[in-house]
Amino acid sequence: MRLHNSNEATEGNVAQQNFSIEMNEVMFDMLSANIYTDRISSVIRELVANATDGCVMVQKPVEFDLHLPTMLEPHFSVRDYGGSMTKELVFELYSTMGASTKRNSNEAIGALGIGKLSPFAIAESFTVTTYIANIATVYHITKNKGIPSISLLGSATTPEEDGVLVSVEVHSEDMNSFQRKAEFFFKYYNYQPSDCNIPLKVKAID
Repeated sequence: MRLHNSNEATEGNVAQQNFSIEMNEVMFDMLSANIYTDRISSVIRELVANATDGCVMVQKPVEFDLHLPTMLEPHFSVRDYGGSMTKELVFELYSTMGASTKRNSNEAIGALGIGKLSPFAIAESFTVTTYIANIATVYHITKNKGIPSISLLGSATTPEEDGVLVSVEVHSEDMNSFQRKAEFFFKYYNYQPSDCNIPLKVKAID
């Protein structure tokens, strides 16, 4: 989403200093987790919005795989088939709060550069896997003394299409809530997580 800035010129010899933010544990939690009143719904919304934008930004049909947590596979994940990211871009975007590639597009949903860190609202870490030019690369993003850090875990060749997979572990006590809130969220889509029929625009992982 394109953002509009209003810059005012300062006249005269006036002392100025730009504001900055000290990124400490309290400030990071405030901006990444405590901004959400409903943390589970927010994680679903933010990751689906990013998956949608990933397709829209490269003018591909919106298509993503959704995995809801179960006792055997206790994670929530969204895997899109849109544009992917280089290593340099992953490190730039995920290590800089507020960084976004969507500010010059009115087609994208996001632009603030905060939603990508929403998994921290429910967990201490999450993984991002990029698929680009038949190479899959896995990154682990975790809190290090309250402040996030990102590590490249490794790369391997893959036959999979380009895109991005974001996965976050879910506590067992939150699984029923995840299912219920996902069903409510997707009532606005031509898809429900419990459906057997898979629409063209959205694919569900069995």
